[in-house]
Amino acid sequence: MSQKINVFLYFSVVTVNLATMSMGGSYAWSSPAIPRLNGQIDPDHNPLPHNLTPTEESWLASLLPLGATISTIISGYLSDKIGRKYTILSSSLPTIIGFSFLTFGKDITHFLCGRFLCGLGCGPLFTIIPIYVGEVAESGNRGVLGCTMNFFMTLGNLVFLLIPPYINLRVLGAINLVIPIIFALIFGIFVPESPYYYAAKNQMCKAKKSLLKLRCNNSEIVKEELPIIARSVEESFAKKATFKDIYRDKVIMRAFGTALGLVFFQQWSGCNAVFFYMQTIFEEAEVSLSSDFCITIVAIVQFITSAIVLSVADRFGRRVLLLFSTSGHILNLIVIGTYFCLKDYTMVDVVRVNWILIVAINLFIASYSIGMGPITFTMIGELFPPHFKGFAATCSIFLCLFSTFSVTNLFPFLKNFLGTGMTCYLYGIICVFCYIFVYFKVPETRGKSLPEIQKMLLP
Repeated sequence: MSQKINVFLYFSVVTVNLATMSMGGSYAWSSPAIPRLNGQIDPDHNPLPHNLTPTEESWLASLLPLGATISTIISGYLSDKIGRKYTILSSSLPTIIGFSFLTFGKDITHFLCGRFLCGLGCGPLFTIIPIYVGEVAESGNRGVLGCTMNFFMTLGNLVFLLIPPYINLRVLGAINLVIPIIFALIFGIFVPESPYYYAAKNQMCKAKKSLLKLRCNNSEIVKEELPIIARSVEESFAKKATFKDIYRDKVIMRAFGTALGLVFFQQWSGCNAVFFYMQTIFEEAEVSLSSDFCITIVAIVQFITSAIVLSVADRFGRRVLLLFSTSGHILNLIVIGTYFCLKDYTMVDVVRVNWILIVAINLFIASYSIGMGPITFTMIGELFPPHFKGFAATCSIFLCLFSTFSVTNLFPFLKNFLGTGMTCYLYGIICVFCYIFVYFKVPETRGKSLPEIQKMLLP
């Protein structure tokens, strides 16, 4: 019986994460697209009437996280009003329209609108999918299922960085267009609403029906779980989180500061700047391998390290991985920055040893994927009491997406003003402050209960 439960439960979680895979494709799109739209690669097949300007590049990359930032604000409200399922399902509409613009667009306005609409579709996914998965999962597999979002996001990155060398931008957009359509059909027809949502609306018959479907009609399990769900919902209504809680409770204040600090440094490490403009960076570096092949290597390395972190997070602890990750950022940003400074400002022929840059970028992305990327949000789920987790997650995701927008929008201007090398040094300096912050302010939460973590956060 447990196998039947797992089959449908995993089917439901995999189905909802088709949207996450589509989101990974949305994020990956700019890396192969920008050099094809600015004339660096295959200028004869540029769908635009002119090559992108630096300003257009920055907005094309950053409008997606800006759109996601805006839709994140209302996604929590929508999930309480229309449900987790329909909030997630509604995200497919702007994504489908957005990729229609990116597939059939003929001028820069179409592409900019497409990126913004894709961003609007990403916001609810960041916020609501973790909530939905956490609510439908069983206690024994909640940890594994909770990691699926990062896995499918990375899988989407991998797929949509592997295929661009073999197809044009319009075909790439069309493939991205198909996935949210498939997701909407399967998720809308077969996957049930969260029983927690029905319980919150005092619709216990629907909550029971949903839970029965998720547990393959095992009435004994449903009989045990349903009162737990009802009690959890009742407790959450009894104690609503507000901004006032941050000032009233010093433990929550410190936890909130730790969470926002981690999110800020996660984004300002420059990882998304490198990721969004990766192919442009490889083209500028004049690497001996094709830039398409280089980003394929990076995508594979990112996917492998994202899988590795699932097995090492509980073995080495959160702080160790964060410090290791930040150290990797600092060292590799120094290498990348030095390469470009020598190339741009000296007569040293660094292009002859361009393999060093390729290795450094791969190690930089790998160090992010094994530490600052996944562990930041793992800790957000561990630092706060249950009634404050949703509020803290929403604030953290808002800051994360707004910072992603800022970093990706500013990168072309920083690159033109400071040069790529000095921009990497700037990110490296920020990472030094990140290391200091983690070392002195971030507690180790591995294997700790919530009361133990709260005790560590006492001033």
